[in-house]
Amino acid sequence: MDISIKITSEPCEKQAGWHILTVAESGFSMLSAYAEEDDNIDGVKIREFEERVNRSNEAGSLHPLAPISAIPCKFFRELADSTDPSILDEFEAMISDFLITNANVMQSKNLVIDFRVSPAPVKEKYIDSITRILNQQHDGVIDKVMIYQNPLPD
Repeated sequence: MDISIKITSEPCEKQAGWHILTVAESGFSMLSAYAEEDDNIDGVKIREFEERVNRSNEAGSLHPLAPISAIPCKFFRELADSTDPSILDEFEAMISDFLITNANVMQSKNLVIDFRVSPAPVKEKYIDSITRILNQQHDGVIDKVMIYQNPLPD
């Protein structure tokens, strides 16, 4: 599996065959950019999806409507600076569950992970966890992963 990190503040250029895992946050967010702009999904459906994911505290997917999945925004908002190891354990369990669902249901060979919610870079603890889990849980389905990260502020 080829895992790359792309440093940019722009949304990814969506390509056929790529599934996006992002943050369940609507409005001026990556979820809205991918779902509304790229897949023409109504803003009301996006907000309903975002609310369902955050309320259930579980990863969710717009598949088969669109190749987009999301995890709760709490990890990147109110819990972003938490040092509680159980928070990182919960995050890692959601990533693992998503990968199992991908292998069993969506079977996407190419994955974009875009957890950017502000101009600040995504916390390294999350990038490190994702990379480790992808390497440990290689299922033979995913060929390429592109992790999007914001540039460091000047």
